[in-house]
Amino acid sequence: MERRLNNDYFRFLRKCFNDCRKGIENFDTSELQDFKSLLNQKFYIDYAEPYLMGGMFISLGFLDTPEILFETVIYSYVDVEKETVTGYTLRSFKKSKYTTDFTKKDILKNMREHPELKLW
Repeated sequence: MERRLNNDYFRFLRKCFNDCRKGIENFDTSELQDFKSLLNQKFYIDYAEPYLMGGMFISLGFLDTPEILFETVIYSYVDVEKETVTGYTLRSFKKSKYTTDFTKKDILKNMREHPELKLW
């Protein structure tokens, strides 16, 4: 389970957030512009699973606004011959229709109780 909650998809997403905050405009930051004010916050993973079309579907929340969830798809490029991931791209980022009852205190408590969880 820990590998699933600590992987390059989440690191790439954090990089996209950081790039957007720095004013870098590219394919991976284009859908983040409307959410720029949130991107400085740490985020937590609500749910993640392999995406049907390739890559990873991720539901996440931000620490200072944990009740609002967002959904994103990070696509991974694979070198089929070498069977290795060669890169990532952010395919979508949107506010979810779902919300949570989590508070910031709940998130931090979960992080302490479950070391496999992480704030990004």
